[in-house]
Amino acid sequence: MSSDTHTMKKQHTCNIILLLALFLFAAAGTALAATPGEIKVQADSAYAARKYEQARDLYLQLTKQGQSLGIYYNLACTYYRLEDYPNSVLWFERAAKLDPSDEDVKHNLAMARGKTIDRITPVHSMFFVSAWHSLTRYMSVTGWAYTAIYLFVFTLLMTGIYLWSQNIILRKIGFFSAIIGILLCLLRAPL
Repeated sequence: MSSDTHTMKKQHTCNIILLLALFLFAAAGTALAATPGEIKVQADSAYAARKYEQARDLYLQLTKQGQSLGIYYNLACTYYRLEDYPNSVLWFERAAKLDPSDEDVKHNLAMARGKTIDRITPVHSMFFVSAWHSLTRYMSVTGWAYTAIYLFVFTLLMTGIYLWSQNIILRKIGFFSAIIGILLCLLRAPL
């Protein structure tokens, strides 16, 4: 029994030593972890030294710990320096939500948005597409509605001339004018 007691005491001692070691490692880990103030100082000095990638990582680490106008603003400026303009706009907008009256945020947000304008060269369209668009913009919707009504009445009159006229020339004019009137009414419908 004494050997069993001796083995149990050894095992108990080993468990206590392991727990103390784990406690010391945990305590050392929290002691080595930087405080938010220290991380901000490191991020600011990295930004000042033009180490923008490092500053970005540190500022992102700070954003996980809470909201701050200064952190958002500095992170947005860092993205701007990295020429990552969409992320810069995102963080400037987040900073603007925290303080909408901040003039620096407004100004820099406008600058970052100015850099994100898409530079897409327009494809030239066919001449008839351009002509169609310019024609549709010629009048307002109300104007086109009145034009469609007038064309419809004109079509009805020409159809009447075609149906009830005895003169062959008037019948031909009525028939072709009615066809043209129907086509023009149909063309005006999509506007």
